[in-house]
Amino acid sequence: MSHLTVHVCPLLLGVSLLGGVSARAAAQVVYPPVVVFDDDRNYFEPTIAVDVAGPQGNAHKILVAAIHSLSQGPLTPNARIAYGISLNGGQSFVEKGFLEAPGGYQFKTTGDPSAAASLVDGTMWLAYASILGGGSASALFLHPLPEGSSTLGARVPIVEHPSGPILDKPLLAAGPALNPNDPERLYAAYASFPQDCGSTFLSLFGAKLVGATWTNELQIKEPGGGPCEYRGHAPGPVVLSDGTVVVVSSDRHQGGFYRNDGRPWVVTSNNEAHPDSWSNAALIGLNAIPEIQAPSTTDTNPPDLVDQGRHWPSIAVDRSKTPNWVYVAFTARREIGSKNVDLYIALSQDGGATFPNDLIRHLTDEMLHGITPDSNGPDQLLPAIAVDGCGVPCLIWYDTLNDDPFTDETEVDVYFGRIRDFTTPNPNVTVIRLSDQSFAGSYLHQGLQFPYVFGHYQQIAARGRNVYPT
Repeated sequence: MSHLTVHVCPLLLGVSLLGGVSARAAAQVVYPPVVVFDDDRNYFEPTIAVDVAGPQGNAHKILVAAIHSLSQGPLTPNARIAYGISLNGGQSFVEKGFLEAPGGYQFKTTGDPSAAASLVDGTMWLAYASILGGGSASALFLHPLPEGSSTLGARVPIVEHPSGPILDKPLLAAGPALNPNDPERLYAAYASFPQDCGSTFLSLFGAKLVGATWTNELQIKEPGGGPCEYRGHAPGPVVLSDGTVVVVSSDRHQGGFYRNDGRPWVVTSNNEAHPDSWSNAALIGLNAIPEIQAPSTTDTNPPDLVDQGRHWPSIAVDRSKTPNWVYVAFTARREIGSKNVDLYIALSQDGGATFPNDLIRHLTDEMLHGITPDSNGPDQLLPAIAVDGCGVPCLIWYDTLNDDPFTDETEVDVYFGRIRDFTTPNPNVTVIRLSDQSFAGSYLHQGLQFPYVFGHYQQIAARGRNVYPT
């Protein structure tokens, strides 16, 4: 596990944890890779938090983490969370360690780490999911990293379900309270598997006053929506300047798509204590973006199994704009019926209330790589988005551009992109390959391809001119 800086500035973690990118007209890599962990195990679902309130220059704190598989197999319950803490902008790490599940729990197959940083001081947080060995009980836990400290604090529970339903993917966001006189808030959006809804995912969310206890669980849904109508997977939250919470999700395929035919949808809330305070959903790409078909268990084309029939949205906010701008990056097929998976970014200029189709940008293979592909690739997968200090959206993603079509494995690279002039019909895209060599992104099992290192999300952070992808 290593990391990187690009000028505009990323930090990369996972199979490799890279560095930073600086917000110049053309992005350039600034820091060489720094190895955090070096072994033959898999690291995936990386996350990062960067101290945005700390000193200028390189004397700022960074927290990175990823799931660390203890077995050679890509999908195994025998795993833990690996983390590293840097006090000099990611150039070196003063503390590295592993988080084991508490007694009776063991991490589920993906571990689901998520990091967040305070907007007002140097406090950070690291959350993750654990599951009981039998699979009926689960919990979400949080470790604070206090301001001025290089050591994680004691584990505290976000929520525990001793008899189910299973909890999944506690993605974090920090930001202002709705009442400007109240302390900063920390939010966790996550998914749950209730038995009375079969295999349905219910996106849930909780909030806490920093230093206080968590609120009760609230379902993320439109006003009056039924409890089993939402199948949101890995819901991503951001907090606007006025304290409004904005959450993106997309409904996974379980015998048929639900909200927005599986495309991303966004809801907002300005009352974290009321279950029906959410807005009506903004449906991204309705009648404009090709919906992903259900994954095929017989099709050997890797995208059907690597994207797993989902759009995998990631969310970011630009608080320098009034109203705040909200970006959602996601993947979808190049066109209806195509097996080519491409990147898309949708923009809301009204704080997440609407995402007009004319503000959705399709980042084609021509724009990213200067090529016109056939129907099978290259494919872009699992985007993560952040907004740099110049108000420019930045992405990282996995890409099969350099895949050898004559091998059984799907080979991928990590790429960084910075999209200037986004609101124009033809935005300017700067693309940098971050990985120095391709690596296996899938494996062959009983004649079928299965995802190997991807997990279900990755994350990217920004601090002024620097962007830190994980």
